[in-house]
Amino acid sequence: MPWQQSIKDYSVCEYFAKNGYTVWRLALSGYGKSGKYEDGWKVTTQHAAEDEIYALEKICELQGVEKLDLLGWSWGTITTSKVASQRPDLLKKVVWLGPCFGGAFEATPVTELHRMWVDHTYAQDGGHGRPNGGAKEIMEIGDGWLIDTKAVKVPVLIITGDNDFYVNIDRCYQAEKELPEGSKLLHLHGAGHAMYLEKDYYQTTREAILKFISE
Repeated sequence: MPWQQSIKDYSVCEYFAKNGYTVWRLALSGYGKSGKYEDGWKVTTQHAAEDEIYALEKICELQGVEKLDLLGWSWGTITTSKVASQRPDLLKKVVWLGPCFGGAFEATPVTELHRMWVDHTYAQDGGHGRPNGGAKEIMEIGDGWLIDTKAVKVPVLIITGDNDFYVNIDRCYQAEKELPEGSKLLHLHGAGHAMYLEKDYYQTTREAILKFISE
């Protein structure tokens, strides 16, 4: 996700850096400058979670710490949920922005690289990798759940908005009840999927994150 923005004070990275945090950004396999995958369907949620676990281990080693806070947006909420269930020993707290729990729209079979995914990949990643495994999972889930909330072992802050096509609001409230003690839900009325960059909500979003991870 675009954590680093050079427009006004929208940069998430700079905000947390100014508040005393060391900020790391991760490019998953198939994205950004990471290795290219000829078969983009192999870039699954579990595959991405394994990348995140490896990165967390290395960051902890480099910084001489045992645990870190982890932020995920959109598909990143699903990948980080797997990390939080498989390697909670590496985490203090987790933040989910625009969580994709499933149940937001009808199941749509994805059997080929549709133009929407190709355009997105070329726009964001220079046309390399075609990392559509995660998108396939999201589009095909239907009424199923993309996140096993009961398997998550660390406190989570959920931030969601009314105008988010990918989010089932009711599931956010259900998830809050099933997540570990200390978890919280911030429902921003009117916010969309990228509330951390939206003019009316970005400040509230990051202030809530800072408060949550600082407590």
